[in-house]
Amino acid sequence: MTIMDKELEILEKAFGAMPDGYCVIHVIRDENEEPVDWKFSYVNEMMVEIEGVPRELLLEKSFLDIFPNASRKWLPFYDRSAYHGETIELDEYSPEIHKYIHVISKPYQPGYAVCILRDVTRSHLKSLSVQNTKGLLYIDLDADTYETLHSQRRGEKTAGSYTADILPALSRAGAVMETGTRLDTILQPAALKQALLECDSIEFKFKAAEDSQELSWQLLTCVVCEREENIPHGITMSVRSIDALIYHEEQQRKLLAAACEASDHANRAKSVFLSQMSHDIRTPMNAIIGFTQLLQEHADDRRKVEEYSEKIMRSSHHLLAIINDILDISKIESGEMALNLSGFSLSELLEDIANITQPLALEKQQRFTISSQPHGQERYLGDRSRIAQILLNILSNAVKFTPEHGSVELKIWEREQRSRNHACLCFEISDTGLGISQDFQKRIFTPFSQERPYGGSAQGTGLGMAITKNLVDLMGGTISLTSTPGAGSTFTVQLELRVTDSQKRTDGKPSEHPRQSMELAFQGRNFLIVEDNALNAEIVCEVLKLSGASCTVAVNGKEAVELFEQSAPGTFDAILSDVQMPVMNGYEMAAAIRAGCHPQAKEIPILAMTANAFSDDVKASQDAGMDGHVSKPIDFEVLADMLCRVFRDKR
Repeated sequence: MTIMDKELEILEKAFGAMPDGYCVIHVIRDENEEPVDWKFSYVNEMMVEIEGVPRELLLEKSFLDIFPNASRKWLPFYDRSAYHGETIELDEYSPEIHKYIHVISKPYQPGYAVCILRDVTRSHLKSLSVQNTKGLLYIDLDADTYETLHSQRRGEKTAGSYTADILPALSRAGAVMETGTRLDTILQPAALKQALLECDSIEFKFKAAEDSQELSWQLLTCVVCEREENIPHGITMSVRSIDALIYHEEQQRKLLAAACEASDHANRAKSVFLSQMSHDIRTPMNAIIGFTQLLQEHADDRRKVEEYSEKIMRSSHHLLAIINDILDISKIESGEMALNLSGFSLSELLEDIANITQPLALEKQQRFTISSQPHGQERYLGDRSRIAQILLNILSNAVKFTPEHGSVELKIWEREQRSRNHACLCFEISDTGLGISQDFQKRIFTPFSQERPYGGSAQGTGLGMAITKNLVDLMGGTISLTSTPGAGSTFTVQLELRVTDSQKRTDGKPSEHPRQSMELAFQGRNFLIVEDNALNAEIVCEVLKLSGASCTVAVNGKEAVELFEQSAPGTFDAILSDVQMPVMNGYEMAAAIRAGCHPQAKEIPILAMTANAFSDDVKASQDAGMDGHVSKPIDFEVLADMLCRVFRDKR
């Protein structure tokens, strides 16, 4: 059951402008019928003000999504109203919004509750102050006498000399103002008369101890009750504890200071980020531009052309790695990083890891080995590409910081299963490299942290290990490090993964090994290329033509739909499309083609070729009816593998 738009209009008319917070919440239960969260279905303006969060966010996400560290103490009360029809009233302090709240919770519909909230912070603190009043005196400033009107202490004198009894008592209690001035020295009758000439009341905040207790904050208030010719003669003097008020103010100051510090830190981090990235991006760009100029100068020298082309390619891959790191850390810091869970083969993952790492180790004449202890499972459910990224980030550093003729080893074993459906995989990566200093071990997982070994220059962006740690945390795993400078390092990653016995391939990899050749995927085929950037379209067409394919280009999704609808069946073997285009984007194009009347509408392979490289972009492609997703810049071997898989599945 949900709240209809008409009902929301009625709620807004009735309660939108009321002075108390008014909301309708849906209490979310788990499979055991236990309350786990709640979501706002309606909030009025005062409710938005009390929560201190934009209305759109309140209505979009659940309460614990907005305040993930919030206390669950409210849940049972709301659940009793939503599912048991109880009306509950309570006063509570809400640390999430730093306010005292009076709450009335009533049943609304099955699973829903109406909550009326009132911010009672001011009245609560005021009543707290009144409750802690220690005493109230009437003082005759001319006669130097006092009379007790109210006191928390029994057996005290109820009258006497102000200067002989009260002021010495303040002195014995060590009453000292914030400035360090003794309170009894400024409360002399003459001084009070002078201070109260032009005002009716005066306050003094001080610290004092009574009965050998610790110093506590107190507030002394003098109010004129008798005045003649503007000169005060009679006053009331009250003393009350304000420790709770001071604590509350201190907490607010700390929160404000923390917010300012966080803002300053974010600004500093942004400046560091821009400076660091500017340097790191310019380095490979300098190489690409420089070697491109050299290519033009030595176009007739085949040896130099091959040498410079190889260096341009390496610099391009380096630049792409930097861009990917920037995108990853941006996603992580914004909380938008998502995992793409699918079934994968552990042995195939390790084979890919070996194929990438082994050539890097051979260049430095290092010994690279992978050893896997026997375990009962072969296939797991997880984000295969992110697990590979974690292992490759650590392995690439191990190879980088291990001298020639050293060794790098990856060990894999499975810890004892605590559940039949889950397994804890341990990945241990050790090397005989330079090691990591104790100081740097403390900040190795901080973005942009880099160690300069033996006074050398830092290598990389300093983002790899920060990304690795965040990915491990996102998967609910752990990562630990042991290292001795000069003796190497060992990283241990533990990930708990769901075991799957399904043999259906869901990891996006072709089952044939070695990977299918580009000629097999492209030769003799005709592709519809959908790309609004002429340079990108030219690159794709030229590479495909070199492998024996033919291409037709459409500059936007609308033109592609028209070309496909007008083509004879079998004209195109596949559609390779960009996503962000004018007139009609790639997702809209795919949906339009799938909904069309062409005989191939439901089966023509459609692949996205886009700079949108995150897992949610892949999902968006699938939801639009596309068969695959290849990130730009295009790796044509990856494209060939994906096409082979799609062609095989479409048979």
